Amino acid sequence: MPRLVGKNAVVTGAASGVGRAASLLFAREGAAIARVDIDPKMGAETAAMVRAEGGDAIFIETDLADSAAIEVTAQACREWRSVIHVLFNNAGIAESVSADVALFLASDKSSYVNGSVITLDGGRMGITPGTF
Repeated sequence: MPRLVGKNAVVTGAASGVGRAASLLFAREGAAIARVDIDPKMGAETAAMVRAEGGDAIFIETDLADSAAIEVTAQACREWRSVIHVLFNNAGIAESVSADVALFLASDKSSYVNGSVITLDGGRMGITPGTF
């Protein structure tokens, strides 16, 4: 029997990579999924894949670098389902490790900080008490 039947999941960064894989796995395991990502085209592709797995899913286009957008997303998730059982806070900016290190070592550290805001702050901001 699937392990997530009757459970509601929110997956950030769900349009591709690990987030897409998690969305598909959660669908196979019976969860309803709110997929959150900034990329609507890839989000729609993931939605089709989730539905092909028999999953129940919605897509919420969101820029998680924007704290106001996080609140709007949280409200949309609460309106979708009153209880969220699983929050997979996966969103991040895809860059190679060597590029990330190069930015850090560069004299202008603002590039590194701005490029890493989703990974470092977006996840933390998204899991504040009571958000979901």
